[in-house]
Amino acid sequence: MHSVERYNFLEGLPCSIVAIQEIWKKSDETQARFNCLNIMERKYKRGSGSAIINKADSGMSLIEDLVINKDSAAIKIRIYGFYIWIINIYIHSGSYTKVAKIFGKIRKH
Repeated sequence: MHSVERYNFLEGLPCSIVAIQEIWKKSDETQARFNCLNIMERKYKRGSGSAIINKADSGMSLIEDLVINKDSAAIKIRIYGFYIWIINIYIHSGSYTKVAKIFGKIRKH
């Protein structure tokens, strides 16, 4: 998240949940502006980071949070009595083996 325009764009999206990547060490700003169900960021490197944002007013609750790797996470939420998993994966220059390893970790859980 580099600018106010991006935050305004996210606020204007007609949806209840938004998964974003490349928050660029802006987790404090992102959490101040949105209800973040999950937020991941690297503390010592430039770039990356991801967030799953709840834009709905009510009816949604976080049940479980699973860290997949330093840039990716999965959450289990309850929406109006239904349970779903949302997985926010960031893979830069991903290979088949990297993707297989991530899905193997998800399946174990």
